[in-house]
Amino acid sequence: MLNGGAVNLTDYGTLTQNANGTWSFVLDNSKPATQALADGNTINVSLGYTLTDKDSDTDSKTITFTINGTNDTPTITGDTTGAVIEAGNADPGAVIAGTTSTDPGALTAGTPTVSGTLTAHDPDAGATATWSGNAAGTYGSFAVNATTGVWTYTLDNSKPATNALAEGASATETFTVTVTDDKGATSTQDVTVTITGANDSPVISYAAGNAAGGVTEDGTLTTGGQLASADPDTGHTAAWSISPNSPQGTGTAYGTFSVNSSGQWTYTLNNASAAVQALAQGQSVTETYTVRVTDDKGAWDDQQVTVVINGTNDTPTITGDTTGAVIEAGNADPGAVIAGTTSTDPGALTAGTPTVSGTLTAHDPDAGATATWSGNAAGTYGSFAVNATTGVWTYTLDNSKPATNALAEGASATETFTVTVTDDKGATSTQDVSVTITGANDSPVISYAAGNAAGGVTEDGTLTTGGQLASADPDTGHTAAWSISPNSPQGTGTAYGTFSVNSSGQWTYTLNNASAAVQALAQGQSVTETYTVRVTDDKGAWDDQQVTVVINGTNDVPVVTNSHNWMSSDPSQQAATGHPDGYPLLVNIPTDPDGNNLTVTAASVPVGVYYFDGAAYHVVTSGMTLFQTGGINLLDDLVYRPTATANDTVNLNLSLNVSDGLVTTTENVGIHEVAPNRLPTDSSEVSNDGHPLTSGSSQTHDLTISQTTVNGIIADPHGSTVVVYTDFQNTPITTPIPASEQNPGTFNDGSTGSHREQEVQAEIVINGNHFVVVEADTTAAKFEQSWSYDSASGMMKATVNYDNILLNGTGQSLANYLIDHPPSAGDTWTLFYTDNAGGPYQARTLQFDFFTHDPGDPGITVTGDATLPDQIYGTSGHDVLSGGGGNDIIYGAGGDDLIIGGLGKDTMTGGAGADTFKLDHLDIKDLIADYHGGEGDKIDLSALFDTAPANSISNYVHYNSATSTVSVDTSGSGNAANFVDVAVLQNAPAAGTINILYDDSNHVQHTATI
Repeated sequence: MLNGGAVNLTDYGTLTQNANGTWSFVLDNSKPATQALADGNTINVSLGYTLTDKDSDTDSKTITFTINGTNDTPTITGDTTGAVIEAGNADPGAVIAGTTSTDPGALTAGTPTVSGTLTAHDPDAGATATWSGNAAGTYGSFAVNATTGVWTYTLDNSKPATNALAEGASATETFTVTVTDDKGATSTQDVTVTITGANDSPVISYAAGNAAGGVTEDGTLTTGGQLASADPDTGHTAAWSISPNSPQGTGTAYGTFSVNSSGQWTYTLNNASAAVQALAQGQSVTETYTVRVTDDKGAWDDQQVTVVINGTNDTPTITGDTTGAVIEAGNADPGAVIAGTTSTDPGALTAGTPTVSGTLTAHDPDAGATATWSGNAAGTYGSFAVNATTGVWTYTLDNSKPATNALAEGASATETFTVTVTDDKGATSTQDVSVTITGANDSPVISYAAGNAAGGVTEDGTLTTGGQLASADPDTGHTAAWSISPNSPQGTGTAYGTFSVNSSGQWTYTLNNASAAVQALAQGQSVTETYTVRVTDDKGAWDDQQVTVVINGTNDVPVVTNSHNWMSSDPSQQAATGHPDGYPLLVNIPTDPDGNNLTVTAASVPVGVYYFDGAAYHVVTSGMTLFQTGGINLLDDLVYRPTATANDTVNLNLSLNVSDGLVTTTENVGIHEVAPNRLPTDSSEVSNDGHPLTSGSSQTHDLTISQTTVNGIIADPHGSTVVVYTDFQNTPITTPIPASEQNPGTFNDGSTGSHREQEVQAEIVINGNHFVVVEADTTAAKFEQSWSYDSASGMMKATVNYDNILLNGTGQSLANYLIDHPPSAGDTWTLFYTDNAGGPYQARTLQFDFFTHDPGDPGITVTGDATLPDQIYGTSGHDVLSGGGGNDIIYGAGGDDLIIGGLGKDTMTGGAGADTFKLDHLDIKDLIADYHGGEGDKIDLSALFDTAPANSISNYVHYNSATSTVSVDTSGSGNAANFVDVAVLQNAPAAGTINILYDDSNHVQHTATI
């Protein structure tokens, strides 16, 4: 039951009654009846029910509940958008009445307002609605009727933001409208208005004075001003131009008018035009131009600009002679001797051309103008004058001025003077007049400080003298060439010496102290020589000066030549080689340059030196006279008998005093006993076809060891050595190898000379075991090889004992390893090379020579002195005999000998056996005394050239049987002119019996017969 009347309960929700007496009601807010309940409205519901039990007994009850209403929020529908259009221009181009400006377009009102209606909806019965939302916008204002919900947007065309909208550009504004019901519930709705812009015209403006200007003939030639344009439209552009309505267009005969893109206008006077130049002082012409600015939508504005052209007085112009030339007084006939002197005159004086003139003419466009000339001036070389009335100018050269005299012959200088012409109005014009002054030559003059024109030298004493001469020449830029005059009495020198003069006038006399003429001067004798020095300037004028030199004689020291003698330390070899009484000594007979008699006495005599008196041998003792000029001569009869044991090495010196009665000098005769040699039983090298052994990459070569090497190792492994040769040195390569790259001879010292050991590692690899011959380290803890420079090979040489060749990473020596692992003939040993550092040192070859002890071979190895003559005696064994430098005498005796002459003219005798004569220099012909091809003798030329195996050996070597001469062409051209004689075969063997050795380009040795 409903209080107050009956209603349909289902219009509000759902009622549920249960059999157990419970009930529930669920309100349905989506029901219109529910929503129609306003705030404060209620519905009271009375619910009656009856309970009946099984006996049909009943009991009735009434339950009540209330449904309460609440206020609902209204909703909005209707017009939520609108559009307006800015007032703007529509017909650009019309002239605005009463002005000179053109209208960019008649104004149109646009669409200044827009309206719409919003409607409120409220489910509550009897609800009312009130509207709000009035607001000021960026471009206009918004208003809404509080009762009806009608809104209106009004565009404000005066606002800057509105005017800033360009034609076609648009913007939007959004406003929020609120509706409120009678219970205070609210709802909002956004209204959006689109504002479309219209074009605004640009407007020209300018600061005072910028719409007018003035120019002046021959004066201010340009004028201009800055115009500006304003346009409220955002993003507008302004294009400046000259209006098609411009009275003078873009210019006239007086000048041109232009405007740039920024509104800057410029008027440029055509000053060269006849119209401008015709304007007299005080005359003027006014021109009018119109400038236009146009915006990007075609609207524009014009502005007139006026320009006044003012006349002025014209400057006169000048034509006529503007250059001239004069010539300095000078010399014309160089070479004549000036009377009363020894100097030569560079030329007789000529007056030259001392003056020059010219005429200038004035031209003035102003009728009746007068002209006055000026410009007199003193110049550097002369003076300039101009006639004030006629314009005639004259230049006069002043030959006394230093600047004039300083001009060399053919040289020229220019002086420029400015001439001014002035008209009756005071206008001036100038003209430069240039005068060229050409110089004449002046002669140089020699001078010197006291003592500089004489000097003296002394035989065997002061060997040079000299002095400084100077020359003076007034000509600027002159040169002074010093020479010896063709009139010099002694020319450039005599047998006594040479005379020279350098480019600065410093003369030098150098005594030829070695000449016979000088050495023949006795003490107290002198010779005076006269030389003439000439200085010549660049134009051929010259001056001569005599210089005297006194050559003083002195007593000469006797000339001695030291020598060396080499033989086996084994006394038994004396008889075995044909010298049972001792080895004859090479002793050079001294000479005296002055021709004085000489006496030679023994000073220091080692044991074993004897002389032969024709019948018997006697011991030489200290103080004994061995030679007198024209008398006794025992120097050719001295012998030496070795006194040491067979294996000793002894170095002795026989010292001789040589006297000419005034001075004594010493001659030394070296005597060297050499122990029996251990010859290289095997030899091989690691190379890279003449190219550097690459840094960081190892190079190897396999060596098959011989039975001789095996026998020597088994007999004495601790006495075996390896000799290593390498061209490893700093690049560019220098020969000989610098001392800074040579070890001073101390082991384990880390010295500078060992630095090549920091980079190179050389090893012998046996059965995979690496034995280090050269260790890439120079610390004291490591064994260091004692490197030395070997003059015979031109390479560095190190001798390393098998006891010092250690297994890499261990302390086992090669000697002990070979005792434990005896070698066999035919075994392969690998020679291994690595350049570790890759620094400035580069090797192209590394040679290994293996030496073992052979007690059955008495042979010796000798390397003679690098400069002095040697006499070398071989043995009955296999010898290696090298002369070094000097003119050497080498006897091979028995055995298969290797004989190397070295530098100098050498005499080589092989003796019995198969001997090899090695020729390693092209300096002079050696003498081979006993070449016998039938005995197996050979001539080794491998040091002189390389040739490809296929190339004909005849292109490299010739044998002339008529002269018994062997010749070599190292280039292999075969051209006879390129062959050099290298040896004479004294016993004249027949052609076709000469066996030679040579290398090809791959370092493979070949044998040929010529």
